[in-house]
Amino acid sequence: MQDRKLAVRTADRIERRIIAGEWPVGSMIGSESQLLKEYGVSRAVLREAILILEQRQIARRQRGLGGGVMACSPTVSSVARTMALFLEFNDVGVDDLMEARILLEGHCAAKAARSASPAAIKELKDYAQAGLAMSGAEARSHMGHFHVLLAKLAGNPVWSLVTEALIDVAAGLLERRGRMPTDSEIRAQFKLLVLVAEEIENRDETAARDQVRKFIEKVQKYYHDGLNSNTGKTPARRRRKA
Repeated sequence: MQDRKLAVRTADRIERRIIAGEWPVGSMIGSESQLLKEYGVSRAVLREAILILEQRQIARRQRGLGGGVMACSPTVSSVARTMALFLEFNDVGVDDLMEARILLEGHCAAKAARSASPAAIKELKDYAQAGLAMSGAEARSHMGHFHVLLAKLAGNPVWSLVTEALIDVAAGLLERRGRMPTDSEIRAQFKLLVLVAEEIENRDETAARDQVRKFIEKVQKYYHDGLNSNTGKTPARRRRKA
């Protein structure tokens, strides 16, 4: 137990120095022997500390000649996936999920309408229009990425992170519990996304927010269609620990 606590403290010390910029991303923090000398811990404690840093995606071990520990930066996708797993394990409800998406993505659309560059808006609109010719899994993947692009357009990295996590959870729920939309329904969804982009292009914050709401409410219907169908069965909810 003491070794574990010491490993966590050692990992925390290294992490703070990486975040402070002492070691730029991609640079070597040091070899195992150098780190043992610097932090004055046992080899077992140091290796556990490095494992903790790898789990946090803030550093990774480089093996072989000239190896050591390299400073890294967590990706938005990896952090979003961790958030998505947390939400799934806590059995987030469809309506709670969609309410959060309406609020967050509506706010992203409004801010994009207010401040995004014309070039960035055109890219979003072109992306939505490209989806009109797609179908099946390709279309669903393309559609999910539209919302990530929209969040990035708003210019807030926190919104981008949370949006990506919510999209990840939504995709999993639709696959397991909902009803997959038909190709004609997918096309109708992309038409709504084109309208979102057009209202952003028109700099109409209220209309852009409203189009986002209409789109998400349409998606919400597919979940409820699946949950309420006579043939579909909702998986048993996991028992939470008291």
